[in-house]
Amino acid sequence: MRSGLNFRSIARLILGITILGLPLRQFAQDLQDEEDPTHGLALGLLAHSFGFGIDVQYSLIRTNNSSFVFSTSFISYKDPKELKIQSAYADQGGKRYIYDKKNYVYLLTSTLGYSKIWIPKSGFSKVGLSTIFSAGPALAFLKPYYLEVAIPFSGNQAFVEVDKYDASLYNYSNIVGAADYFLGLNEIQVQPGFRGRVSTLIDFAGTRNLIRGIEFSVFGDIFAKPLEIFDLNDNRTLWVGGAIEFLIGNAW
Repeated sequence: MRSGLNFRSIARLILGITILGLPLRQFAQDLQDEEDPTHGLALGLLAHSFGFGIDVQYSLIRTNNSSFVFSTSFISYKDPKELKIQSAYADQGGKRYIYDKKNYVYLLTSTLGYSKIWIPKSGFSKVGLSTIFSAGPALAFLKPYYLEVAIPFSGNQAFVEVDKYDASLYNYSNIVGAADYFLGLNEIQVQPGFRGRVSTLIDFAGTRNLIRGIEFSVFGDIFAKPLEIFDLNDNRTLWVGGAIEFLIGNAW
């Protein structure tokens, strides 16, 4: 009488279990080799409602699906009402300029945030999802906007002079165009403010030791007094907007 489980059947069974077990064993080994990171550092490029900028984020990762995030960003700041128009002297070499613009504005922010990790990256989940609540000080840097202006000296003749925009002195009839951007770097003024931000980060790096993510944010910036972007138009104290940021970095 033949046994229901002969030597050949047993050999096939062992071989099948071995083959099927190799990926699982490698997977378990990968999980064992990959240590939980406690720090992260990422560089971000961002676009927001009022301009563009760069961001550096440092994360202090905790073990209970949360972390602290320190973020420093430097961004351009532009009012949506800014309008670039053609010079009245276009046929005489005049250049386009921004109507009623008094200052360029750039913003430096430094925030401390708490990140709640809803979906941590692991061997089972290659995509991480977290929400970050952050706040901190902001500094607005205001650089004067310089123009080339026509100064009459005899009849219909005039010479071109460079000066800061002043609505009481210059208008469409005597503005030749925008002057060199780098004029006025020694006249920058600093204005303090405060930023609050709520962000959602989707990290699709596939491993806990890398950061490759997209961050969507809503922020509010408030300043001690209105930012003087315009001379005649109204200037704002409170700015509320959104941002999208692409982050790349490492965790260890």
